[in-house]
Amino acid sequence: MNLADIIRQASMNVAPSEEGTGAALASAHKPLECGNAIRLEMFLSPEQANNLLKALVHGQQSLLTLTEASAFLRVRATTVAKLANEGQIPAALVDGKWRFQRHELQSWLDAGAERAQQENHVA
Repeated sequence: MNLADIIRQASMNVAPSEEGTGAALASAHKPLECGNAIRLEMFLSPEQANNLLKALVHGQQSLLTLTEASAFLRVRATTVAKLANEGQIPAALVDGKWRFQRHELQSWLDAGAERAQQENHVA
């Protein structure tokens, strides 16, 4: 049984079957009348948890706006725009607005960290 089957059974208020250990378990309680709430417990090995988190991160939006890129980098939007205008950060103008690839920003950060680490060893 996979997660989709468990969610489907829970939405129909059917008790999930307990085939296989380590499967996600959903509560067979009646749905709450006050709104949409889901309680989901998952018992995962460290490898399964790591793969799940990787899948979630991979599913995130990869093309960022200026505001999203500034939040990702944790700097002001004006700083990111200045870096983009100067060509110091990987970016593209789309319809007059800056867009940033998340993985390119991460690579740019990693490269900067490597340069800083090498400069510290030389000094």
